[in-house]
Amino acid sequence: DEEGEESGDEGDEVPQIITRSRARRVRQASWADAPGGAEASTAAASGSRSAAPNSAEPGGEASTSSSVTLTPVLEQALDIAADWLVNADALLVCSGAGMGVDAGLGTFRGKRAAGAVWPGLQRPPQEGAEPLDYVEICKPHWFEQDPHLAWGFWNYYHKSYQSAVPHQGYAFVKRWADTVPLGFFGFTSNIDSHWMRAGWDKDQLVEVHGALRWLQCSTPCSDAVWAAPADHGLGEDPVTHRAVGELPRCPRCGAVARPDVKMFGMDVTFSQQHLAAQVERYERWLHALESRAHKEYISIICLEIGCGLVVPTVRNHLEIVMARFPGARLIRVNPENADLEPEERGRAVSLPLGALQSLGELEAKLQKRQGQMCRFLVRDHDASAAEVEAPRGSKTLHILHRLERGGTEVRYGKLHEPRDPPKEPYAMFYSQWEMPEFSSLGAATPQKYLFSCGGGPGEDRKVMACFQAFHVRFGEAGMSTTVQCGIDWCKALLEEMISHIDTKEYQTQIRELKDRRGVAALVRSLQEAVLPAFGLPADEQGLRDMQAKIWTYGCCDPEIWMLAETAMRLSHLRICGHLPWIAKSAKDQADRQASARGAQQRLLNRRLHAGEQSRLALVRKHQVLQSRLEGVRDVVFGAKRAAEDEGYAVAPRRRSRRGRPWVGAS
Repeated sequence: DEEGEESGDEGDEVPQIITRSRARRVRQASWADAPGGAEASTAAASGSRSAAPNSAEPGGEASTSSSVTLTPVLEQALDIAADWLVNADALLVCSGAGMGVDAGLGTFRGKRAAGAVWPGLQRPPQEGAEPLDYVEICKPHWFEQDPHLAWGFWNYYHKSYQSAVPHQGYAFVKRWADTVPLGFFGFTSNIDSHWMRAGWDKDQLVEVHGALRWLQCSTPCSDAVWAAPADHGLGEDPVTHRAVGELPRCPRCGAVARPDVKMFGMDVTFSQQHLAAQVERYERWLHALESRAHKEYISIICLEIGCGLVVPTVRNHLEIVMARFPGARLIRVNPENADLEPEERGRAVSLPLGALQSLGELEAKLQKRQGQMCRFLVRDHDASAAEVEAPRGSKTLHILHRLERGGTEVRYGKLHEPRDPPKEPYAMFYSQWEMPEFSSLGAATPQKYLFSCGGGPGEDRKVMACFQAFHVRFGEAGMSTTVQCGIDWCKALLEEMISHIDTKEYQTQIRELKDRRGVAALVRSLQEAVLPAFGLPADEQGLRDMQAKIWTYGCCDPEIWMLAETAMRLSHLRICGHLPWIAKSAKDQADRQASARGAQQRLLNRRLHAGEQSRLALVRKHQVLQSRLEGVRDVVFGAKRAAEDEGYAVAPRRRSRRGRPWVGAS
């Protein structure tokens, strides 16, 4: 507990951006000043492995984190993380102890690590004393009381890091960082300098707990630091484990030197000269991002690798970054402490895997997404145009950021208070087949505006999309080099086509053709003469690609439309639509007319036959009715005669109002 209080008080000397902590984690801050950050502190805090390789001697066999079988939930989390990374505007990589595990920097649990951290911890520093633990040997007072013992430990530490080789995950992250348009920065609590050895730019790295590659005066006589040699030239006594040889000295005062590392306890001698310069560059980078237009849409991906809760320095700082940038997203890689806070959900994803496995899986998914890139043609408010490649579902602002990375100066219109969207930057997507659609700079590219287009000579087919950014202006007037190349390509193709069309031979042939089949054959010969020279196949696909490119770049240069109109007018293709597909000869035409007359006669005969059949049916129906009426008349008159024969008087027949007799007996 006393060590915890001392370490916590000492943390006030570190700049504010790296000391802010949640109240619930104050009890864990006792390890915040551990040398090497998480590597060192975790060995003392019941729960981590030490900074030394797994063998008892430096250079021994290293252990790596075991692979975990991916579940559907993990696959989904990896997909989300990969999508965030491929659309990242800026990348902040924060690493702790877990990043070094796969490089052989294994950790061991237990207060006395039984020689795994350093064999000297098994022996007391002097007769009658208790054996040292890891926290105690990491205190700075040993450089004054027993400098050979202190350098026995730190020389062992130095050799351990020199013998360990950064794993492939460092290269993966460095490759991702090189692709983000607004830059990247590293923030690590490790003191192994593996990021530097993996090619990370030293001006884009904050080593919050210092680094073993730097030395300082242990007195100290000044805040100066200097580079440590690759080998201090020290040996180690096998019995006392004290350093043997000439100890490193301060070049100014001659006192014993010490690593420029934040140690346990009241480490008032720790020089922050190097750290302060790193923090200053880091803050300038963050401030530049904050001062950009549409800050709320900037996608800063915070990649947290192996940062636990024992030393919460890195996690606490990430909370500040997430609060400063609403568009920030967190990717947490930690096989043991992967839980997310409730306020982080929706803006964070957790990968409970080892560092190398997580980074390898993400690299594989990002490689697949490289084949899903789209070439965007972007026009500014004044119709200047530029081209850039970006993921298909990118936000408009991310595409503009990629243009900036490519060297295009982009000036954004100011935001109004209160907000006035029509007068602020926005985008309009358009295509040959869809109505224009307006969207904000923070909206993703609508998929319906993507279209496939063939390239020029030696180029593969590519997916394209076009939009115009209003109230956004490019620095240089006119078209970018790539857009100008596309415009020149279209003009050269159309001029070549016009040179073949505007000839006496073509004009004579097109006027003599009597059907569309002949016109199609003539056009095909024109395709074979022109399209292959411009990298397009002489088929229907080549025609569609030509049409798409002419439309795309015609929006940037009206002269292309004029050339296309001239080509259509001279080709006479518009007036060929009324022609039959196949022209008929005179004999074929006469036979066709005779066949038509025969068909008309057969139709007339069928109609006459149907009329005769109807007439005969009516006659038969009338005959049936007539026979029935005669039968009724016979019955009536028979009954009348029978009545008269029997002496009945029969009334005379009465007439109806219309003069017709009533039917029926009296």
